[in-house]
Amino acid sequence: MSWRSIFITKPCKIHIEHDNLIVSNDDGDNLVTLDSIASIVIETTRATITTYAISKLAEADVAVLYVDKKYNLNAITLPFHTHSTFSKIVHSQIDISKPLKKKLWQEVVKAKVNNQAAVLNYFNREKSSKILFGYAKSIRSNDEENVEAKAARIYWSELFENFARVQKGADDVRNASLNYCYAIVRSAIARSLTNAGLMPSFGIHHQNYFNAFNLADDMIEPYRAFVDLHVKLTLLKYDDEVLTSQMKQEFVNILNLEYATINGGLSNLRTAIDTTIQSLQKCVLQKEIACLMLPSINFEKYEDECL
Repeated sequence: MSWRSIFITKPCKIHIEHDNLIVSNDDGDNLVTLDSIASIVIETTRATITTYAISKLAEADVAVLYVDKKYNLNAITLPFHTHSTFSKIVHSQIDISKPLKKKLWQEVVKAKVNNQAAVLNYFNREKSSKILFGYAKSIRSNDEENVEAKAARIYWSELFENFARVQKGADDVRNASLNYCYAIVRSAIARSLTNAGLMPSFGIHHQNYFNAFNLADDMIEPYRAFVDLHVKLTLLKYDDEVLTSQMKQEFVNILNLEYATINGGLSNLRTAIDTTIQSLQKCVLQKEIACLMLPSINFEKYEDECL
């Protein structure tokens, strides 16, 4: 099973030889077997990669993330049509009913707000935490009353002092860290969706025609609080005013941290994501909301691994 996340920071040449990834730089050649790699982050604009390597990485179900001139993650390559029953699944996905979509979004938002409430409780914001737990119970089909937004206003004001959430073009270390770490998790979700035969562009709630990852943006929501917890504690650990390479390596490793409770057991984030997406595929095929499995945070396990 692939598990390794590769973080490339120096100018280099990337190619494939005999099903091995070769990263060549001034220090020599570094070899990694393809079947051990889950994702690669190319954290430099001075790396070159062969088209054959891109193709073989896609065949091996490896997600590759690239940066822009400001070193923000801005592109991803994923495997395409890897599932043996792709046509059947996509037709079922297209035909999913509006009531089922609304129920799915209700459960997704409920899990998101519950996890946000749990994070606030972890940081001793008991009063706000209780409000968010109450909000989660009140969420109706399709979150018609937009409880998600109400919860977000309380959540961000309590999680960080004097903070405004900015999704793009953020320069402050808190927003930059959140955006970077979200991109890592989003790429894992997109990878899992393609492996499950689901089209990432067809969302259950997000419906932006110019977004190729609407469904990934839907399914990341219950996992955002995992990122928020990890980012906040990482920022406390390093106390830097800019996003450093050392912090980025901590964020890339989030997928290997085992602190997600799902389906009655404990999983690392990568496995939990796969469990959620496989359960979503069952929902799509069987038209049954009960199949959906969403995560909650195990704070004790997180402390054992990271603190």
